[in-house]
Amino acid sequence: MTTPSDALLQVALIPYVCGAGAQTPGCEQGPLDFELRGLSDALQASGRDVWWSVDPEALLAGPYGSSAHRDLPPLGSDERNEIVVWHVRGLADRVEEDVRNGAFVVTLGGDHSMAAGSITGLARGLKKTMGADVRLGLLWLDAHADLNTLATTPSKALHGMPLSQVLGLDVAHDPFGLGHDAVVVAPSHLLYAGLRDLDPGEVDFIRDMNIHSFPMRDLVGKDLASTLIAAMAAMDVDVWAISLDLDGLDPAFAPAVGTPVAGGLNHSDVLQALRAIMDRFDVRLFEVAEHNPTLKGAGVNYQTALSTLQVVLDGATQRFKIRSDAA
Repeated sequence: MTTPSDALLQVALIPYVCGAGAQTPGCEQGPLDFELRGLSDALQASGRDVWWSVDPEALLAGPYGSSAHRDLPPLGSDERNEIVVWHVRGLADRVEEDVRNGAFVVTLGGDHSMAAGSITGLARGLKKTMGADVRLGLLWLDAHADLNTLATTPSKALHGMPLSQVLGLDVAHDPFGLGHDAVVVAPSHLLYAGLRDLDPGEVDFIRDMNIHSFPMRDLVGKDLASTLIAAMAAMDVDVWAISLDLDGLDPAFAPAVGTPVAGGLNHSDVLQALRAIMDRFDVRLFEVAEHNPTLKGAGVNYQTALSTLQVVLDGATQRFKIRSDAA
């Protein structure tokens, strides 16, 4: 029997082997590529146990894995959306289970439609472990707002719509098959940073709902860490999730993405901000989306993701140790 001080932080890596929500195929191979490059071993450290909650290779071998991503049906078709829905539902269930079991969750994609499942699963798990009134905040680091609905999307790509589901904007259509009957994250508890490529409908939603947003043009010359810390501290939130779309970073730091946008976040600034955030706030889930190993620069993506996750998990491990020692 272990004492609290001997306990290890359990870190569940959960793969999202789906690229059908994106215009450019290949993201479905992202989690396996990370592991083949040695991710889980590299993340092991004193005070934590890192493990795959689901084997990404096994998921790719399944009915909606690699075979389903060959010759994908057109974007917006029921057949293509069915692939996304299957993966989103599975991710939501797995995240919920691991959260209920006390793990720190890292979701790895995969296109950014994954957030509909990861954030929903986190919210469900927190409600069962912390109570129905738990207030979940979401920090979204991305070049894109991913806030379109089926009515506003110009591309019909579901990776551009997960937040409309999370914020309850498209409950009637339920494009991700999650059966939402309530808002998962309140609009006042969403914080954007790095935005620089928005669709007209997204601009309207952000303005009309008064969503906290730091587009790249507003971050020039500012300290990212202090800017985000101040914004997060002003929100009435109990627990945080952080979703990093690799295209939120400047392409120099993550070139292997399907929708790169120049002039993004500096990686060293993001690392500094994450160190400060992990030290101050109760973060329970971190997400890395849009790694596409079929594109040039996948090795750069991996090194960026690895160093980012090391910072996040070092912070989570330290917070876990402090809580365990105080118990």
